[in-house]
Amino acid sequence: MSERFEQHPELKTVSTPEFFREQILLPHESWSNEFQKYIHQKITEDQQFDERWEGMTVEQKRLAVFGRYLKGLDLSLELLNGKKIIDLGSGDGEFVSECLDQGITKEVYGIDIEDPMAKEKYVENFFRLNFAEPLPVTNADYVFAYGSLSAFQEDNNLKKNLGNALSSIKSGGELRIYPIHRSSKGSGLIGIEESYQRWNDLLEQVSTEQKIEWKLKPIDMHVAGKNNDVWLEELLVIKKP
Repeated sequence: MSERFEQHPELKTVSTPEFFREQILLPHESWSNEFQKYIHQKITEDQQFDERWEGMTVEQKRLAVFGRYLKGLDLSLELLNGKKIIDLGSGDGEFVSECLDQGITKEVYGIDIEDPMAKEKYVENFFRLNFAEPLPVTNADYVFAYGSLSAFQEDNNLKKNLGNALSSIKSGGELRIYPIHRSSKGSGLIGIEESYQRWNDLLEQVSTEQKIEWKLKPIDMHVAGKNNDVWLEELLVIKKP
């Protein structure tokens, strides 16, 4: 990152989530030159990371995943310290394992439909469960869903999943979901536009029924596909009253 800014100092002023949102929601022809240059730099960075990933050890990959959680969910170690946390869709358990190994908190639990690789070491901290079922941990400070909840889930389970997650959070606790994808209208990314609208419709409904507060915060941008399609990745924060 620092090397890129040394080569392109003008990018320091555009590499903020707020700027990403401002630009991405504009028609493509209105994107600034700085933003377009940033897109090309982003493509190069992602390619380089993919190459490094292949050569990483298990420990290095676990730390990399932990770092992605911190960035995507807008977290700090201080914010997590001593908290009761549920990782909904914990995968191989990297986030839970790092929280335990680093002594950040003892009350962190991973839930997924398959057994994580880390379960053998921390058997009491992982549960194999469908998200549509009531969660086995309650009174949590946080429930995190990193890449595990989609607006296109089968059988219309998203509302049920949100309800179960909120039921497991104590008053004043938060459900944080990342990423929520967003693009400009007319971008041609129909699936992303439809997904974003589904999230908004559901959140309006749930907020009316449960009196929750929610907000979307821009975190990062993503470039993918043969046409280098660009979209915004936002963090959804739902606060339980």
